[in-house]
Amino acid sequence: MSLEQLLGTVGILVSLALEYLPKFSTWYQALADNYQRLFTLGVGAGFTLLLFGLSCLPVVLPFEVPFVCTNFGFQTVVDLLWAFGGYVLFNQAAYLVLPRKAGNA
Repeated sequence: MSLEQLLGTVGILVSLALEYLPKFSTWYQALADNYQRLFTLGVGAGFTLLLFGLSCLPVVLPFEVPFVCTNFGFQTVVDLLWAFGGYVLFNQAAYLVLPRKAGNA
């Protein structure tokens, strides 16, 4: 599983959680529309940076990490942005496709 696929899956799961988990959806629907978008972008940025941090640790990850923090440079930044773009793409696609719960239209 590539990093883009992993973050895309996280994007879908975040959309599902914010729409259908009772406590999260109540809190999320109470936010203004702009804050909803900023929250989901912040979650994606947090997961992207978390995975970058995990690539710095000497642990074996069950997915391919295209960057290593010891070789930080322009290509690493590009790889991070691509991975974050995968999260945003899948998160927003899931948001548009998911049916709304009754009362959250």
